[in-house]
Amino acid sequence: MAFENLLPIKSEIERLRKDGLTLTQTVERLHSEFGVTTSIGTLSRFLKQASPAHAVRKATPDEGRQIDVMALFVELLSEVRGGREEARAALEHLAGQVRVLHETQRGVPASNKQLSSPPQTPKKEKRQAFLTGIAIGLFIALALLGIGAGVAVYLGWGS
Repeated sequence: MAFENLLPIKSEIERLRKDGLTLTQTVERLHSEFGVTTSIGTLSRFLKQASPAHAVRKATPDEGRQIDVMALFVELLSEVRGGREEARAALEHLAGQVRVLHETQRGVPASNKQLSSPPQTPKKEKRQAFLTGIAIGLFIALALLGIGAGVAVYLGWGS
């Protein structure tokens, strides 16, 4: 088994990982402090086998507010399919709240400027360009058909 040199220092390895060290940093620290030489892959397999999965931590109050705002934002986005004005106003208001929360979390005083309407997404732009192309194509086809019919009548091909 490849873990016999890691088993005696299991608690130290877990402590190092809990302190936030990466696998590479942990391997280097094990070598410098304990004289244990191992690879990153072996350490990763050891940790997966020896340690239970990490428990999910509770969100802080600020994170909880962020989660609530984002949940509301996702709910609004899922309900809004069209471009109704009241839905757009609600989304802009919510986007403003998210911006203020984000700026406050970073320690930047929240600004009071109004948000402009969001720019079109690339998908909407592509769809609009496609539909415009189809409209222009149909116009040209109808114009050519009309010209062709006029030429046919003029030359007497229909009779």
